[in-house]
Amino acid sequence: MSLGSGFLENIPHFTFTPTEHQVECVKVAGSRNLTFVLTQPNEKSFLVLMLVREVAQCVRGGGGKAALLVYESGQVGLWASFLTRMTDLKVAGLEECSELDTGQIVESAGVLVTTHSTFTKILNRKHLALDQCSLVIVDNIQASFNTSEASTFLSLYNSIPRNQAPRLITLTPNILSSNSDNSLSSLPLQLTKLQSLIPANVECACEIATQLRYLARPRESILEFSSPDLDKQCELELRIRHMLEELKVWIIDQNYSLYDTYGEEFGDLIADIPDPALAPLQIIQDFTDILGELGVWCADRAALILMIKIDKLKTREKYERHFLLLSVLFTVMVRIRKLCDDTYGDIGEIVKLEQYSRPKLGRLVQLLLAYSPGVVEVEREDGEVVVAPPRRRGNGRRLGTIPEDPDTLCALVVVSTAFSAKILYHYLKDISRSRSELSFLCPQYAVQDPLPADPRDAENERKKQEEALRRFRMRECNVLVSSSVLEEGIDFVKCNLVILFDPPSSFHRYVYTKVKCKSVGGSLIHLSNKPNNLLTDLKRYRCLERTVVTHCTNQAADIQEDLEADQLISLAPGYPPSVSPPPLTLTSAVLVLNRYCAKLPSDTFTRLTPSWTVEPAPDAGHYCVLFLPINSPLKGLVVGQVMPSAALARRSAAYNACKQLHQIGELDSKMLPVGKESVLPQIKVEWFPEDAVRPGTTKRRQYYYKRVADCLTQQTFNDSDETSHIVKAVTAIDLSDDTAKEESQEPAFDPNSKFYEPNEDPALKQKYAALALPESMTYSLYSLQMELTCPIPEEQNTRGRKIHDPSDSSQLFGLMLPHGMPAVPSFPIYTRSGEVLVRVTLVKSSMSFSKEQLNSLYAFHMFTFSSVLRLEKYPMVFSASSSHNSVVVVPMRSGRPPTIDWTFLSLISSLATRKLRSLPDEERAGFTFDASDYTDAVIMPWYRNQDQPQYFYVAEICDHLNPTSDFPGQGFETFSKYYSTKYSINIQNSTQPLLDVDHTSARLNFLTPRYVNRKGIALPTSSEETKRNKRENLDQKQILVPELCAVHPFPASLWRQAVSLPCTLYRLNGLLIADQIRRVVASEMRLGVPTVSIDFDWPALNFGWTLADVVSAKVEEKVEKKSVFRDKGENKKEEMGEFGEWDENWTEEEDMDKVAEKLINKLAEEERLNRKKKLEIGTWSNEMAGSPSAPVPGLEGAEGGGVDWGKDDSDEDEMDMEGIELPDNLTFISSKGVDIPVEGKKDWGTGIQAKNFRVGSPTCFTGNNMAGLMDDLEGFSCSDSEDSWGEDDQSDTEVEQSGGTRLEFHGENVAEAIEGEEETQAREERVARDRDQEASMVRNMDWDPSILVDQIEGDCLEVVEVNVGVISETETVLVTKPSDVIKSGIPCSTQNPPTAMTPSPPQVDHDTVLRHMALAPDLDLVKPPQQEDWGVIPWPGIDPDSQFSFDQQPELSSHPGPSPSLILQALTMSNSNDAINLERLETIGDSFLKYAITTFLFCQHPNIHEGKLSHLRSKQVSNLNLYQLGQARGLGECMIATKFEPHDNWLPPCYHVPRELEQALIESGVPASHWNMADLPRVEDMTQEEICTLLREKCGALCTDTTDQDIQSIPSFIPYNLLTQHSIPDKSIADCVEALIGAYLIACGPRGALLFMTWLGVAVLPPCEENTQPPSLSPPPSPLLVTPSISEPERHLLYLLDGYNKFEHMIGYVWRDKCYLLQAFSHASFYPNRLTDCYQRLEFLGDAVLDYLITRHLYQDPRLHSPGALTDLRSALVNNTIFACLAVRHQFHKFFKHLSPGLQTVCDRFVRIQAENGWKVSEECYLIEEDETEEAEDIEVPKALGDIFESVAGSIYLDSGLSLDAVWKVYYRMMRDEIDQFSSHVPKSPIRELLELEPETAKFGKPEKLADGRRVRVSVEVFGKGVFKGIGRNYRIAKCTAAKCALKALKKMDHKKRK
Repeated sequence: MSLGSGFLENIPHFTFTPTEHQVECVKVAGSRNLTFVLTQPNEKSFLVLMLVREVAQCVRGGGGKAALLVYESGQVGLWASFLTRMTDLKVAGLEECSELDTGQIVESAGVLVTTHSTFTKILNRKHLALDQCSLVIVDNIQASFNTSEASTFLSLYNSIPRNQAPRLITLTPNILSSNSDNSLSSLPLQLTKLQSLIPANVECACEIATQLRYLARPRESILEFSSPDLDKQCELELRIRHMLEELKVWIIDQNYSLYDTYGEEFGDLIADIPDPALAPLQIIQDFTDILGELGVWCADRAALILMIKIDKLKTREKYERHFLLLSVLFTVMVRIRKLCDDTYGDIGEIVKLEQYSRPKLGRLVQLLLAYSPGVVEVEREDGEVVVAPPRRRGNGRRLGTIPEDPDTLCALVVVSTAFSAKILYHYLKDISRSRSELSFLCPQYAVQDPLPADPRDAENERKKQEEALRRFRMRECNVLVSSSVLEEGIDFVKCNLVILFDPPSSFHRYVYTKVKCKSVGGSLIHLSNKPNNLLTDLKRYRCLERTVVTHCTNQAADIQEDLEADQLISLAPGYPPSVSPPPLTLTSAVLVLNRYCAKLPSDTFTRLTPSWTVEPAPDAGHYCVLFLPINSPLKGLVVGQVMPSAALARRSAAYNACKQLHQIGELDSKMLPVGKESVLPQIKVEWFPEDAVRPGTTKRRQYYYKRVADCLTQQTFNDSDETSHIVKAVTAIDLSDDTAKEESQEPAFDPNSKFYEPNEDPALKQKYAALALPESMTYSLYSLQMELTCPIPEEQNTRGRKIHDPSDSSQLFGLMLPHGMPAVPSFPIYTRSGEVLVRVTLVKSSMSFSKEQLNSLYAFHMFTFSSVLRLEKYPMVFSASSSHNSVVVVPMRSGRPPTIDWTFLSLISSLATRKLRSLPDEERAGFTFDASDYTDAVIMPWYRNQDQPQYFYVAEICDHLNPTSDFPGQGFETFSKYYSTKYSINIQNSTQPLLDVDHTSARLNFLTPRYVNRKGIALPTSSEETKRNKRENLDQKQILVPELCAVHPFPASLWRQAVSLPCTLYRLNGLLIADQIRRVVASEMRLGVPTVSIDFDWPALNFGWTLADVVSAKVEEKVEKKSVFRDKGENKKEEMGEFGEWDENWTEEEDMDKVAEKLINKLAEEERLNRKKKLEIGTWSNEMAGSPSAPVPGLEGAEGGGVDWGKDDSDEDEMDMEGIELPDNLTFISSKGVDIPVEGKKDWGTGIQAKNFRVGSPTCFTGNNMAGLMDDLEGFSCSDSEDSWGEDDQSDTEVEQSGGTRLEFHGENVAEAIEGEEETQAREERVARDRDQEASMVRNMDWDPSILVDQIEGDCLEVVEVNVGVISETETVLVTKPSDVIKSGIPCSTQNPPTAMTPSPPQVDHDTVLRHMALAPDLDLVKPPQQEDWGVIPWPGIDPDSQFSFDQQPELSSHPGPSPSLILQALTMSNSNDAINLERLETIGDSFLKYAITTFLFCQHPNIHEGKLSHLRSKQVSNLNLYQLGQARGLGECMIATKFEPHDNWLPPCYHVPRELEQALIESGVPASHWNMADLPRVEDMTQEEICTLLREKCGALCTDTTDQDIQSIPSFIPYNLLTQHSIPDKSIADCVEALIGAYLIACGPRGALLFMTWLGVAVLPPCEENTQPPSLSPPPSPLLVTPSISEPERHLLYLLDGYNKFEHMIGYVWRDKCYLLQAFSHASFYPNRLTDCYQRLEFLGDAVLDYLITRHLYQDPRLHSPGALTDLRSALVNNTIFACLAVRHQFHKFFKHLSPGLQTVCDRFVRIQAENGWKVSEECYLIEEDETEEAEDIEVPKALGDIFESVAGSIYLDSGLSLDAVWKVYYRMMRDEIDQFSSHVPKSPIRELLELEPETAKFGKPEKLADGRRVRVSVEVFGKGVFKGIGRNYRIAKCTAAKCALKALKKMDHKKRK
């Protein structure tokens, strides 16, 4: 036999794991009258409740009442309310019989609670006859002995025929503890007497009886030792004793009376002062005891420990005389230690330990030595043999033999005092160190010390105790020295050696010590110097033990029978035969089965055990039948063979059960329970080093090339569908007359050409000449139709400029695409004019162009992107034929249809290669001003920056100004003077009007409006005064002279469209990629229509709001608000407007910084108040961005050509970018060429020094928490944090107070969840009251059982054979090791003994067997139920009129699928700072994914239990799996992962970065900004090797030229090219997968989402044939188990569900298949249900169903909750706490079927608290102060109650044929209030808040249990900012508390920084 791990686990070997004794009591009381004499008070409520529930059917059916009789009238109400709370029966409490309507009360009650006397009166008055009761429970029956009540009641009972009498259950206090130690000897007589008084058998089942019967069978021995006489004691000991005696005499001799000194007048003060001699005398006594019992060595160690203790006492002592006495005592201890040291001299430690210790210790050491695993002899180099001690394990565990070995020591040494335990521990520790053969000992001590007075010491002591017990439990130490036998922590440890160091003083101590030795072959050793006295005591104890055990209904198996059975194990062959030696034999079968049951999933309160019975076989022998716990997949009755003895019959049944479990895959070939991992196919686990970043996490980032949509590239399609409408017959371009003419004409003379050099610039000429032109190309032509849908709000139009609608322009842009383009939605962009809707419409497909035409087209394209937009830069190369984005931009004349503007093309071709020139005075002499030249013009001052001229729109022709007008700046009188002085230019025409101009836009990202945040809320605007200044004040304007400006060939109307090109093309590409995904899914999964018609109209891209909505909301807001403007003249005051007041004391220099900071804080405050006022849950993200009107200090006058007066619109554009829009991957380089920041100036609003840096990786940011600060200022932030970060602790307090809880901060970094004082007090009072009520409800009356017996009868203890060996001092063999005991049981030969019978299958009498297992109820009571329609019962007036349907499924065959804009939303990450992102879709997708996988697993695996299902699900929904699926489908390339920054991370069409160059640049490690394109020759013509070589040379040169200083200043290099690549964390790809599932769910219904998930590779639909759509999931068959053992399952089902129709009507759903209802309420411990599984699988399903329903409901909420709010709402509404509260509110607990005493206690406490709270869903009770009573902690939310709330949802879902609507109708009624309440006030999770604030740096540690065993501590480290700890009752609370602590500290830090 393999000595399996059962030797270490607490699992019985020779008998089935016994049920908990309380469950056993319920079982045995089910069929006969019993008197329970060993019940603990707290066990009564479970027993009574279960007995009442057992007869509930009889009560409901009118077959008889249940009566509970208590002794005290005060208990009646408590019991009545308890039974009302926990059952659905009608309970009446009657304290007196005098009430008028007593008869009526008795008549109507189903359960009657009354007192003994009242019940007798009721019987006497004929209100009730005893035979009308089916159950009578009498508590404290002993209190009524010898009273008329009891005699009347009992005589009445005895007078009724037995078959009519109710079952009688009586309870007395614990008879063992009620007896004194002397009167215990008459226990047998007392029990006999009880049986004669009460017509019921005495039942002694209790915890200790269970252990004695089934678990503890130690071999007992007495180990004798001698104690030396006083005259034999050594000199040293005598001297020590002499010193102590002297001290003692001296202390006693002193006069301590203060009365003598101070007289009577101080009497009251003196009375409070303790006697100073008490403590010293006690210490001396303790010391003397150690000296006498353990010897000098231990006394020396005791002196050291006492010195430390005395020293502590001295420091805390407040009375002087006490202090002096302690000092004297301390000195004596020092003397004793000195004396010992002197006497020891140089002798070694081993000799010292032997010579100066008592023989008792020597015997103990000999005993422990017997367990030594042996020592290893090692030969040293010098030949000498030394003994090497056995190695220790790393964790302090000694490595004896293998841990499976039953001889591995696990010893408990029980001593009488705490002090001697401590000393003995030190002795064992020292001897194990000094003697190598004892080095395997690893001792610990645990004592129930009277706690030290100082709470700090108490806490430390508790920690030590907890740690010692934990180490013993975990077997990290192997000897535990303890002064208490009641240490609960070690009940789970299977000790194989228990040593009673001192004789047991009472039966109680003896029996509690004995049951600690549970190991097979374990030994209980008594150390004694008077073995005969001890033997006498042991005989008495054994007799009492036997009395207790024999008075139990269930008798233990005979030990002898087991020993005989061990000889017959060959009656069954070993199994499985393939393994050698076979792990399953008749010897190991019971252990294997017990171990399997222990591993079944269950809660901490419940012990799952088999139900079994042994029956005699008709001919001879016995057979055993058993049922496994109901959550095992092996459901049927297991029948063993007929065997010669009951012990063998049990083993045979266990053997058969294990065999069947192995066959169904529940046990592996070693007969060990199969773990949850086994349900998955074996996959190779990749090994990652400790510090490696795991795939699928946020920390692991990878680089992906950004995808370009196929139709924009030169690649050809294979897809026949695509090509069918894309490649039409190629027609030559239709050159109609005018086109041809335009083409053939020389370009008309353009007046603009005079501003350009007459000769072409060689560099430009070469650039344009280098175009590679094919002979001809075919393109499809599309036009970009732009239309202004909503003009900019007036208040945002600071300068009051004209609004331009692009649709009015005579020119527009066209796009030439190499292929046809599918239909895409129109989309908005936000220009200076307002919201512009962009549509891409087909003009003509397949147009052919000649080489000359292509030359003009490509030149125009290059000119637009290089000269106009200035986006062409190193290292991009123009190449129209590269396979990347091949779209060519062309100018068109508007019309129907629009046509290509060839005239304009030829003009641009001629000017593209020329540079701007200065016009000398003489050329300008005849300048005349023509207004028509300037009305729609872009002008360039030619007198400065001719290489890169500045471009301006002409906003207004100022007729009132001319060159002779006053110049606004100082130092110049007129404009003419300014130009002549500064530029030496003389203006020729003095009468020309001047031009008021605006910068053309430097900001090219128009995807989102600057003046609206992501929620669609308008941002604050400049005040009226500022606007007026900007409109009227010349200082605030940019004024230019027409004569000195060249007119650009691009008219302003076209230029305005040109600046929109980058964002238009970017957005178009995104939508086309999204459509590509849609088409692939549609064709591969047959999901809808892959190719929609070219004129199909998708809904426009929508952000959830339009600009028009924002404007109207703003107007309404204005009307509501009162005007807060003050004195118009005070510009500054007014500029602050309603956001704050101007402080006159601020100095000019700092005022803008402060205003800005104050403004930001005010804005945040304002927004927060608004939110509260409106209860508006924001749609997207952070509060507000700052006002764009404030100028950016530090950048004035930094342009190349001198000061321009004032700031104009373009500055705002640009500065807005630099100052505010700073996402994680920010770009902060001024396009005006400012490279040196101006010292001391700060960027407004952020307080950050204006730095110039460019960062690519979104995780890398510089400066003070750049991302966090920016979130406050930027309208589009990456975080969903709703609370403004810059506030003081106000919001924090709100959060903390809302739960009625405060956080107590212990020091900076530790917080504990503490309630406010009032709450604490209220809660403490409530808890105390509850505990008092609980205690008084079950209180026992005092009882002296000895009065039952006449004294004359005397002791009646029968003589019991003790069978205890005495090992005398002279003997050396001390103990039989467990392995010897086990081996002695294994038969020597495998031959069957001649007497053995052959095993055979029995004839099972099912009825008898089930009756004996308490599984055969009386089915005659079952009434057939009324027939009702199944399904949801409508509740008119309560159910909402119209509800969203979860089951609704659109027709998919003709469905176009999700709109490209929805898919684009799912591809857009939140840090792209776009107005759309995937977060909302991800939430709903995540929830649906969990639901879909759960449902599929549930239906596909009908026999796998919940633990394995959860494991399967967790693997599928893990980020790693989703990332791999997304990666396989190439989502990384399609995602939008960074903010659109056209100047930095966008590649214009027809440009590319040569991949070889890119790779070489990346590998060179030098930033791209350090390369000069001029240094590199033509890279296209070079091979990769040449490029790399060249780069290495350059790189070497660069590195040699630069000093360390220079290298420091190089900005950090990003190892990827921003133009073509982006970096995405793995987890974001997983998020994208979930968001895409969400998109398909929203657009195509549940079926569409399931098909999409199948496409991804997630198994959620049954498998199908090739090229067919997978079928839908079908509901599983009924869960009813039909087994031959249950003859009438339907009636049995009705019996078990009696009374449940009340529940059905309470929640409003009638079950079609009632088995689901039974399963939903059956706990794993409820063995009477043999018809279905337990609720665990349904709970697994219901959890996912409810999660999805609630999440989807929140998603559909018209308030459009933000992603953060959705997540918070989801976690607030989908958790076990709220479910448990709702379950109790709706009375689920009354129908909960379980048999678990621990669970019952917790449920009852919780139900009572909820009832007192008015059934509110409250945040759970937090911890209070440290000195809180232990009891208060146990108010926890029972998980099982939340579980049944989920399992009922799962059962409705299955019963209704997988209908989500049915579940939601029922559950919405129950949850509506909470959903509405939370939706209005979204609870914020501090954990999420912290992780959003510090996404990369905050890391939570593992929870640690505190010493008290009740609280948990969790740490969170915020890298670089500290470690913060939280303490709470469970992991969740502790984690939240730690997060709050960290947040508070971070706020403080942030606050300090800002100051």
